[in-house]
Amino acid sequence: MKITLKSELIPFLIIVASVLVSILSYPYLPAQVPTHWGIAGTPDAYGSKLTHSIFIPALIIGIYLLFLALPYIDPKRANYEDFAGVYTILKIMILGFMLGVQMLTIEAVFAPEQRLAVNYLLAMLGVMFIVIGNYMAKIRPSWFVGIKTPWTLSNNEVWRRTHRVGGWGFVLFGLATLALAPFNQPKLQFLVFIGGALVASLGPIIYSYLLYRRLEQEKTRK
Repeated sequence: MKITLKSELIPFLIIVASVLVSILSYPYLPAQVPTHWGIAGTPDAYGSKLTHSIFIPALIIGIYLLFLALPYIDPKRANYEDFAGVYTILKIMILGFMLGVQMLTIEAVFAPEQRLAVNYLLAMLGVMFIVIGNYMAKIRPSWFVGIKTPWTLSNNEVWRRTHRVGGWGFVLFGLATLALAPFNQPKLQFLVFIGGALVASLGPIIYSYLLYRRLEQEKTRK
């Protein structure tokens, strides 16, 4: 898959923005800052401001480099050209989400009781799942991207139908997550989010197995 200025410009700008956010915020951070938050958004672990400032930019750069490498090491690398645009969108959404998380964690350092804005986090997750779900049906068979089960990887028709169903599941899960965002009920939000995530992830796996079995039975009868 060709690497072009068009495909890499926005990811590059996200990386630059992440590094600048860390550099500009560093002088104003206290020596110890929250590094982890509980369900309610209250901090339950702390670390040095240097670690805090380095971690997410380094993670974003690592994820970006992984996205660059996958099309070259995947045995099904030839298929990446067929969904190159979608691959770029997935890359932008994940890197953009990580930048959003970085900004929320910095905002939380200065918020009352250093509380993380869980509502905004849920809203970002909801948008990301909606966008990914809308494009999931265009992902072509690969070992690293998409819904990878023994049955989708063994049958292109199972892959196609599973990603269409999975895409709808991701969109519905994203909409439900967005609907949860305005409410200040962290425990309920957490339970509904985890339950929705399980359904959105396990549903396509079960569907791919049942569909594969049905198609194999139809083939045998012929």
